[in-house]
Amino acid sequence: MRISESLSKRILVICFSTIVLSLISILMLSGCTQKVSPVAQQAKLIYILGDVSINDAPAKLGQILQNNSLIKTGKESTAEIRMGTLTGAQIRENSQVKIVQDENGWNVVSQVGAVLSLVQKGTNYHLRSPAAVMAVRGTIFYTHTYNDSTHYVCTCNGTVDIMHDHTTTKTVSAPHHEGYTVMKTASGHRLEPAPMKEHEDVQIFEFMYRLDTAK
Repeated sequence: MRISESLSKRILVICFSTIVLSLISILMLSGCTQKVSPVAQQAKLIYILGDVSINDAPAKLGQILQNNSLIKTGKESTAEIRMGTLTGAQIRENSQVKIVQDENGWNVVSQVGAVLSLVQKGTNYHLRSPAAVMAVRGTIFYTHTYNDSTHYVCTCNGTVDIMHDHTTTKTVSAPHHEGYTVMKTASGHRLEPAPMKEHEDVQIFEFMYRLDTAK
């Protein structure tokens, strides 16, 4: 039976996506977990596109972020922050995000907008929004904070705990993209399955490359 051209293209896309995420998993999730120096634990701006500010001042490539720094991006703008060695946050357009480090690890506080996170195995990393908290240890995931009560999260590869009031609402383990819309209600969270959207495997790979090669 002859396979249609559109079906063949779809199969190629799926195969390519699987290969890309497999490579990223090998590089990140199987990486070293030994302790690193305090300098290596700094948050550093490794990529800027368009209108980006840090604490309301124009951002500079290579800038070391002070704790609790607020990053803002304008339309069609992007900022990429490396935290430690191979952990990073790609902050998408029209976003406001704080980067906080404490004795428990990294906290990426999303006030509004979208963040793609690459988290090296063994790193204590939380992404917090008004609607939910995502706890991860060695995961690739994408989030979008729409408002104080609605949030989208896609586990691209790995495991994410979606939490509310220090209680895990749902644990999502996925080898290749599993998305949910998270709605905060008076009694807790309501989750609805959602398709992969707003991000692509190639973008993940490009971010991983810049994270790995930045000075």
